[in-house]
Amino acid sequence: MGHFCLADQPAEKNMDTVTKYSLGSTLFLALLLLSNWQELIWQSAWLDGQAVVLVWGIGHVVMIGHVLMLCILATILSVRWVVTSAGLRRQQAWSYSLAVAVSWLSYALWRFGVRADIILPIGFLLNGAIVAWIYYYLQLYNILPLAKTVAVENVVEGIFFVDKEDYIVAINARAQTMLSGLPVSIGADFKATAAAWPALGEVDSRPGVQMLEAERQQPLHAGWYQLTKIPLQKSVGQPSLGRVILVKDITSQKQDQAQLIEQQNALAILTERNRLGREIHDGSGQIWNYLLLELKSLSLLMANKQTEDAAKLVERLEGILRDVHDDVRESIVSLNSGKVENHDFMTTLQEYFRWYKQAYSIDLVLDLPDKPLENFISKNIEVQLMRIIQEALTNIRKHAKASQAQISMRAEGENFVVVISDNGCSFEPATDCSIGHYGLSIMKERAEAVGGQLIIESTLVQGTKIKIIFSARGSYGETQNSTGG
Repeated sequence: MGHFCLADQPAEKNMDTVTKYSLGSTLFLALLLLSNWQELIWQSAWLDGQAVVLVWGIGHVVMIGHVLMLCILATILSVRWVVTSAGLRRQQAWSYSLAVAVSWLSYALWRFGVRADIILPIGFLLNGAIVAWIYYYLQLYNILPLAKTVAVENVVEGIFFVDKEDYIVAINARAQTMLSGLPVSIGADFKATAAAWPALGEVDSRPGVQMLEAERQQPLHAGWYQLTKIPLQKSVGQPSLGRVILVKDITSQKQDQAQLIEQQNALAILTERNRLGREIHDGSGQIWNYLLLELKSLSLLMANKQTEDAAKLVERLEGILRDVHDDVRESIVSLNSGKVENHDFMTTLQEYFRWYKQAYSIDLVLDLPDKPLENFISKNIEVQLMRIIQEALTNIRKHAKASQAQISMRAEGENFVVVISDNGCSFEPATDCSIGHYGLSIMKERAEAVGGQLIIESTLVQGTKIKIIFSARGSYGETQNSTGG
């Protein structure tokens, strides 16, 4: 008697419950009418002339109550739907409300005895006609199928659908264009398509939603594509009826990325060249002017036969040249070992430590996290961190007079902290510019270039400590001690 409306998403669960109840109870009444228990509905019937006289039983009351309950529920849901919806959905709600109103009108006329023999069939007929004509002929019932069809045909991605028997059941024009040359069409066997382009088979063989990037060589050009597989299932764990395969052309994106990387590499090379130029100018570059002046002084001493003073000057110059030689050799080693772009950071660092200990007899201790550093810092940070560590160890060798240095790396909250410390003599960072001042500025510049912060702590008793703080990423772990070398 009553016709149920389909509510919006918030009420769909309630609608399912009501629908299941109404269908179940209606089926029960139908079985009751067709069984020997129909006497519960009418006890007896006879002809009085041309009229049929019925004596109703208790089942008739239950049946009428059941019909009225369905009408009441349909009315409540229809009114709620009208109030809470908008646009085409509200028109849909009004249409359902009209169908419910027809049910109430036919029931009222039947109760008042207005042609009871035909009023109920007419009510059912009008109710069904409203639903069939408005919803199916005018397609007012649901615009989603049409919207999905239009979207599939007009999106930039190629889309095709494969059923669970591995046959292609639908494909849009974009997919046919991108996959030209492959056996891909409606009704084609997807296994043949995957055999022609193995990347399709690879993404399809993985369970669940999967995505990969693959290159496809074609006669005129090569292209890069992003392949995505989405199972056709209502929820995880439910049986799959097939899958959706999305194909997106990312060739231009790949080309733009390659160009951007090339530009970034060129800029990084230029920046590093400028830094190295400043380091040479402020460091060993200043030595040569000093040596020229000292050599002139040596010539004057020799001319005046001041051999004792000349010998002392030669000894001092030998020490300076030895330091310059060490600096140049260390710079070469640093440049070679600093190529962490293509090597494992920890391997590179430990090789440098081993060389440093052998060359200068300074004990080095390395305190590391128990997880790979890529869990915490990016490759760009690794490159700058390697340079900072090398510069710090150079300053320790030249100025600290230390017998031991320690480097610890650990996660602290949202930060990744690197501490470089030694047991040598200290200095006042704010005032003492004689101890590697240019090196400290370069180290600070390198840290800030990748979003880090460099802090110097120096005390007379505890030596010097340099702390570098970066924003961490990934998961953190406890630290474990290991000795470098």
